[in-house]
Amino acid sequence: MCMTFRHDYGLIKEEDPGGYAFPGVAGMTEKERKALWNSMAQIFDNDIAPHMTFKPDPLDHYWTNQSQYSE
Repeated sequence: MCMTFRHDYGLIKEEDPGGYAFPGVAGMTEKERKALWNSMAQIFDNDIAPHMTFKPDPLDHYWTNQSQYSE
């Protein structure tokens, strides 16, 4: 979701030591990425996830019974 909303989400942009981030440069600072991630997580948790049906993980049985598969 973050990459869809902001195409430059994965590009790292350094902050100026004075705390000023250059607006004309592509990329996001760590603080901007964290804020966007939290916003997208909140939208997903509150608006999208309640309307989705998630498939069970096929490896759940393996991970819960891992002792019987070990040698």
